[in-house]
Amino acid sequence: MGTGECFGEISLLTGQPRTASVQAATDIAVYVLSKTSLYNLMKKHHSLSIYFNEILAARLSSTNAGLSGEKNRETAKDTLASGQFLAGNIIYRRQQPAKRLNKTRISIAVAGAVICVISTCLFLLNGLSKPHIIFIELLLAATFCWGLNILSFHVVSLSLPVLAVLLGVTTTETAFSGFSNSSWYLLLGVLAISASISKTGLLFRLALLLLRKFPPSYIGQTLAFALTGLILTPVIPSNNCRAALASPLARNLGKALNLKNYSPGTVGLAMSCLLGFGQMSFMFLNGSSSNLLVLGLLPGEISSQITWGYWLKAALPIGALFFLLSYLFIILFYRPQGKIQLNPAVIESQIKILGHITMQEKISLMTVVITILAFLTQPWHNINTAWIAMLAFLILCGCSIMDEKSVRSDIDWNYLIAFGSLTGLGNIMSSIGLTAVIADKVEPYLNITGNKILLLLFITIVFYLIRFALPAAPAQIITMIMFMPLTSVTGINPFIIGLIVILCSNPWFLPHQSTVYQNVVNGTEGKSFRHEQVLKLAFAHFVITIFVIIVTFPYWQNIGLIR
Repeated sequence: MGTGECFGEISLLTGQPRTASVQAATDIAVYVLSKTSLYNLMKKHHSLSIYFNEILAARLSSTNAGLSGEKNRETAKDTLASGQFLAGNIIYRRQQPAKRLNKTRISIAVAGAVICVISTCLFLLNGLSKPHIIFIELLLAATFCWGLNILSFHVVSLSLPVLAVLLGVTTTETAFSGFSNSSWYLLLGVLAISASISKTGLLFRLALLLLRKFPPSYIGQTLAFALTGLILTPVIPSNNCRAALASPLARNLGKALNLKNYSPGTVGLAMSCLLGFGQMSFMFLNGSSSNLLVLGLLPGEISSQITWGYWLKAALPIGALFFLLSYLFIILFYRPQGKIQLNPAVIESQIKILGHITMQEKISLMTVVITILAFLTQPWHNINTAWIAMLAFLILCGCSIMDEKSVRSDIDWNYLIAFGSLTGLGNIMSSIGLTAVIADKVEPYLNITGNKILLLLFITIVFYLIRFALPAAPAQIITMIMFMPLTSVTGINPFIIGLIVILCSNPWFLPHQSTVYQNVVNGTEGKSFRHEQVLKLAFAHFVITIFVIIVTFPYWQNIGLIR
């Protein structure tokens, strides 16, 4: 062992008899930490519990496998070095690419300006009114700004309604109607719930408890991991946060199973984490902020009919099929050779490290359970989901789970401002009559009878192509605005377009395309898989998406979402 390393931690953390003796080869200074002092520290700083879980997983794995002293030493050093994830990965932070005004960016910006000028001339020739042209050009300019990252997502989002008012396109009330939309308050409550659970570390405890219920085999643990993420999706309504908090656990399990870095086994564990904790948010209304953004973009008469239960009813078949096929492909691609068995003591010891459930965790869990039950029973009590979420927010604040500092720093107010700015765009389009104009212009070119599936597949492919150029949120906005006017002449409920957009939001053909994917990379310290190893799964993800949309089409017809 070397400077800064520790020993005796298994006995300290678990109460088990010591597994090794230690003899000093030279004069050394040794620091002693008592059990009481350690537990007091972990109660104050919950991230320490997660860190010590990593150490314990590696040490138990090494001890039980009978590894040599040299390999033991390497494993311990590797585990101790991984403590760097505490600052960077426990709380998700949006990473913005560096803004450099190089020749390529200037050239593209000039090309964008030329496209705007040409498109304006074409719109004038087609008889569009001044408000229509200005609004479309604002969207085009916003698209270039988002794609080139000239300005931040939030600045561009807020600029759209401001410029629409200043240029006389619409009224202030209509432009900023998104801030009075109930979806805005629903998002605020959802973000508060997510922040409180992240703060208490409840997700880590629930994940361990669920993993304990499954067989200790590789298939049992990967399935448990994916299913745990699916079950906890409505509990922590942020796929980025879920992925950031759960991916270190995937790394721990890989160590406990004695899987080598970048081996098929570690890749499968990481992809199970990505599937369960990151990709299944489309199944639940409160699965992620993207869901609420899409909900806010829907016409008022449509969004007012969508309850938590109705959303789940519409998404359940496509979600179940997508989950099953995705997991089967993970096992097909990344199942390791030979029998691999997890020592149950690894999970039990990590649960023991967390100690007894704290009062903050109990209040947070109770708040989430009551909130979800209230969402499910909305058809009986008729209370809007937004006010249910806001009540949960008030409970968390009243019980000091969310104090004043947490409300300021842990809730993404930038995104909330952008959300309110963007969800008013649909109302602007309706108020100036642009929605009806687009529908009238496009209808003669649509041969709808018998081709609604092809239209949905066309929307899917277009969205995937847009995602190569734009981040998820701008791509969702542009796609919804492009295709929602067609719903009035196709008989397809706009909600279906929204579901498809959310389903396709996190591809990873390119590493930077998905922040959820990046969180899994960071949470596993970049040692579980290389990008080229998971490219084939990215293409399988695309094929699965196309397949499940085709298979689910008759179900959507049956429940009246497609006429």
